[in-house]
Amino acid sequence: MMTQRPDTNQCIFDIGPLTAEKYRQLIMQAGTVIWNGPVTARVDRHEKSASRNEVIIQAMEVVVTA
Repeated sequence: MMTQRPDTNQCIFDIGPLTAEKYRQLIMQAGTVIWNGPVTARVDRHEKSASRNEVIIQAMEVVVTA
């Protein structure tokens, strides 16, 4: 929930660290995961965004190799 307007030099990402952790927990419990690609915008340009995708990717790797 946005509580204030972002400054013009700020980026808005699709998910934050808490959501990434929640997704990781759900993936670890899932029997099947269908993934349609990155959950955050412009992954190649934003380190924070990329790290949130990494949390999800690592969880999926654990599930797939289990």
